[in-house]
Amino acid sequence: DGVTIVAPDGYQIEIVERSNGIKWNWWNTLYRVVSPANTVVIKNLWPREETVSTTRIVKGKPKKESKKVVVGFPYVPHSGFFEQEENRKILVEAGSQYLTSVVAQAFDTLKERGVVIANIESLSPRFFERLPLLEQGDFTEFQLDPQKTAERVLIILGANRENAWRHTCNSADACGWIQFTPRTYRNIRTGHRAAMLTENFREGAGDHLNSMMAAILLHKVNLDPLVKKFGDKILVDPEREKYLAASYNGAPKWVSNSLSATISKSFVGWVTALSPTRKDSKGGLRKETRDFMTKLDYLIKNDLP
Repeated sequence: DGVTIVAPDGYQIEIVERSNGIKWNWWNTLYRVVSPANTVVIKNLWPREETVSTTRIVKGKPKKESKKVVVGFPYVPHSGFFEQEENRKILVEAGSQYLTSVVAQAFDTLKERGVVIANIESLSPRFFERLPLLEQGDFTEFQLDPQKTAERVLIILGANRENAWRHTCNSADACGWIQFTPRTYRNIRTGHRAAMLTENFREGAGDHLNSMMAAILLHKVNLDPLVKKFGDKILVDPEREKYLAASYNGAPKWVSNSLSATISKSFVGWVTALSPTRKDSKGGLRKETRDFMTKLDYLIKNDLP
């Protein structure tokens, strides 16, 4: 009822406001059980409407029909219970291991399907293990407590694994744990048929293995123009993860503009070079991307995840 929980007799359950001001957050809402004592919300069985296709025989011929049904989507919402020391350690480790395994499987699957990735040695698995933390780590909460924000993402991953952010989309229709947009996903899928990426956007963006394969291919696509403009030195540049992360969040052209503006300084200060304006088509990184880079600096410095 709004941001009030209607609970059975004997239960008092509150919705907790996060430090970024968010209260209601669908299946990942932060709950506090006031009574009974020593009780926590472990899992939601969230009702989702899905389209189910069936086939029946009409006059001896198969006829496909679709109907809407409500199904339960199980999800473990984040809570203070999971931040207790013993629980936190277990789930953070579980989230880190899951991330590592998905990224490794994504590289292996692309190789098995015969997808050739030029300069693949320049794309470290660590670049992709950090993507979910970058995309799902709220910047307001990061400014208040960067370690807790990074661990929150890993806790949700450790608790939910393949269900984490599966059905999450933002106002710009960016979906999934690493926030693909329909246009970018379509371009990557159609440009790399051999990868056999899932055709349906929502399903493909929500599937962790599939979307991670798409992210690797997107990094490949974003790396090509940087190599073309700045040469092979980009392939061994220690900052290349940052160039590619900024391209992933924004677009390669803004990264290229920023790098070009600082080329005489060996790219020092490229993140803040040429702050973009509506009138300046040669602008640099948007504020959102500069915030993205602030998070990445922290993750790299602290070797997370």
